[in-house]
Amino acid sequence: MKVLLLLLIISIDADPANKPIVDTFDSIEVNHRLNKWGVENLAQVIVWNWCSGHNTFHVEWWKSMNDAYTRTNEGEEAWNKKRREVADRIEPWEVRKDFLDSSYYRGEFTGGALYPVKNYTNGYYEIKIRDKYGSIKRIIRSKNFTESWTNNDPEYDDRKIQHPRNRKGLTSDNETLLLHLPQLEKGLIDIIR
Repeated sequence: MKVLLLLLIISIDADPANKPIVDTFDSIEVNHRLNKWGVENLAQVIVWNWCSGHNTFHVEWWKSMNDAYTRTNEGEEAWNKKRREVADRIEPWEVRKDFLDSSYYRGEFTGGALYPVKNYTNGYYEIKIRDKYGSIKRIIRSKNFTESWTNNDPEYDDRKIQHPRNRKGLTSDNETLLLHLPQLEKGLIDIIR
């Protein structure tokens, strides 16, 4: 009996742990948030779903794109030179200090691991999240993709309309196991008969 149950579990899916979790949303946005000086201080990926009740899109998940910048010595030298030129034209020292404190060199934006890539075979923009061994563990996808540069944070603004606890978020690993329960239950019923 134990051997049959073990064979049943193995036959449900050869290795469901190796199949990526796929989350589909209405829109993916890469947002570049600029500070009051027009200097980018955050890049984030935001996924949105349409809410017919509010007649607008709502944030379902977001993540800061920490690896989206590549720093180079040449880039930093050029940035600091331009930064100094601007700072020298600012008279009040308090304002100049604020500008200098708010305009440090982050690097050139290169996209990073969370930047969506168009998959032309299925028409979706996809973010593929990999484990430490390089295997794809999750795919976040949407037919729509936008890139924006704003002085406000769209994710934070959406919190005023929809509380974060009401967000769909990403599918948890436990939910993917639940997808296989009907097959498991059917197999157990077959064994009992």
